[in-house]
Amino acid sequence: VIGLATYLSLGPWQSIWPVFGASNQLVAALTLLVVTVWLLTRNKTTLYTLIPSIFMLIFTLTALTIQSIKFFKSSKILLGSISILLFFLALFMLYETIKVFILKLKTKSGDGA
Repeated sequence: VIGLATYLSLGPWQSIWPVFGASNQLVAALTLLVVTVWLLTRNKTTLYTLIPSIFMLIFTLTALTIQSIKFFKSSKILLGSISILLFFLALFMLYETIKVFILKLKTKSGDGA
C-alpha cells in the first residue's frame, strides 16, 4: 500500500484525479437521491433533495462522458472504463429511484379510487 501511494504521489496521480473528483461528486448526488427516496417513503417533501441531486447528476454524468472520451482517445483504457462503469452505475441508481417514484404515484392514485 505504501509503495502504491508513493508511486501515485510521484506522478500519475494527475491522471486519476479527474475520475476521483467525478466519483466524489457522484457519491454526493446519489446520496441525495437515496435521501429523496427515503423522504418519499416517509411522505415528506422531496424537492429540497431531488432538485440538487438532478442538477449534480446531470453535470457529473456529463463530466464522466467527456472524461471517458478523452481517456479513450489518449489510450487510457482503464480510466475510461472506470468512467463508463461509474456512468452506468449512476444510471442504474437513477432508474431505481424513478421506479420508487412511479410505485409511490401508483399507490397514491390507488388510495383515492
